[in-house]
Amino acid sequence: KPESKMEFTEADAPVRTIAHFIRVTKQLADDAPALAAYINTRMMYGLNRRIEKQLLNGDGSTSNLKGIFASGNYTAHGFTEDNMPTGSTVLDLIRRCAATMRKNGYTANVFLNPMDFDTLRGMKDTNGAYLMGSPLQAGTDIRPWGLRVIESPEVTEGKFMVADTVMGATIYDRQAPVIEMFEQDTDNVQIRVESRMAFAVETANAFIGGDLEIDAGSAG
Repeated sequence: KPESKMEFTEADAPVRTIAHFIRVTKQLADDAPALAAYINTRMMYGLNRRIEKQLLNGDGSTSNLKGIFASGNYTAHGFTEDNMPTGSTVLDLIRRCAATMRKNGYTANVFLNPMDFDTLRGMKDTNGAYLMGSPLQAGTDIRPWGLRVIESPEVTEGKFMVADTVMGATIYDRQAPVIEMFEQDTDNVQIRVESRMAFAVETANAFIGGDLEIDAGSAG
């Protein structure tokens, strides 16, 4: 039977604490139902946003994770006017990156800032028809080139990433979210939620992206 081969290189994926906190009055803290509702919505939402930002854009310094857009964690697409057909658009750029991913044996999705995805949705052909279907079509049904679009405000506008997150990276949970309350002073209470995790990109070839544009190349 054929043998598969994996090669491993040692690397550090430090565990980081991701947290945020708010201050509330003691009167609110005494109102248990209202406080529980606030915690279950605002606090967990805020923590998830911070985790999302770290997984995408963390730079790996001090208390930060090293996210997929950090240098060394992805492969720059490298497509320019020299190696793309004349008249190619950013839609063609995304398609070409996805094809490169499939050539390497990975399943592609695409991360986009909501404003950039909105720009793509607004693209029209020469007859003025929308390339991605009727304006009445639900955004969740729109899959350019069959790719699932993950919209995130934490993706910098003008950037994108075609990714196989399942095969390319791993999240190591070390501590589930914990919510704690601390008395600050006679009038206020601090509520903190935090979790601990590590994030490792094992295969940079499973992430292809960078600037959402086709560079001029040698012609520029």
